[in-house]
Amino acid sequence: MARPFALVALVVAAVLIASATLTSCQPVTGGRYVQQVFAAWEQVATAETYRTALDFDLNANIELKLDVYQPQGDTNLLRPVQMWMHGGAWTKGVGDRTMMTGYAQDAARRGYVGVNIDYRLRTTAVLPAAALDAYDDASAAVAWLKANATRFRIDPDAIMAGGYSAGSVNAMNLVYTPYERLANPPAPSAVIGAFGIAGANMGLPAANRPPVIMFSAVDDSVVPHSSVVDRCTADQAAGNVCELVSYPTGDHYIAFSQIDDIEARSAQFAMTNLLPKAGYYLA
Repeated sequence: MARPFALVALVVAAVLIASATLTSCQPVTGGRYVQQVFAAWEQVATAETYRTALDFDLNANIELKLDVYQPQGDTNLLRPVQMWMHGGAWTKGVGDRTMMTGYAQDAARRGYVGVNIDYRLRTTAVLPAAALDAYDDASAAVAWLKANATRFRIDPDAIMAGGYSAGSVNAMNLVYTPYERLANPPAPSAVIGAFGIAGANMGLPAANRPPVIMFSAVDDSVVPHSSVVDRCTADQAAGNVCELVSYPTGDHYIAFSQIDDIEARSAQFAMTNLLPKAGYYLA
């Protein structure tokens, strides 16, 4: 009577070993995760609800949506994730997840699972409340992706966040927790790193935070370049990796005028600074 149980134990152990192998030691060859090695992407989730949350203006619950893209024809069992968030000053009618569709699709062509999300907005974005709503939503989106890792063949330990303007703040806040949500000591980050375009973080840098890359135009009239420089410098002083890419011109709209450069630099940064910490290596 003991044999069936022993067999089950052996099978479970084998599955656990195989799973550990997939998640902890993945060779990368042929430029994947850096170059656009796939000719096309395919959309595997459209306007899917990842959270139901209270809309401040309506005083009612709304459904928050996301889209998911993957490399067309990809056979990898596990893929890291780039999750992108739009700008618009947390204000209704200014931005939505389609603003970052190109970034999610580019990520898929490089071998990632690319995701773009909506988050709660307000008619008048009172800070920090509106940004904290967005932070909670972004955190929920990461948790949803991890819960649905098997469905989308996602590596739950290799999720990175990116965003433009307010979306950049959201992404950076997943690394540097806003003080209103701060535990003591700080909880581990939900993501392995972040890409921030024309936006700085709300939370103060602390030691042992994941690496980030920040993009800013010197002539940005909305989020001053000096504020991004200060944040990145403070992060470096805390012992973390922060790479700053400065463009001489472009104002606040570099997410569109410099999209090719930002996508390429983000992918290279991920391969150099983020993926190795999640067990990926160049073969």
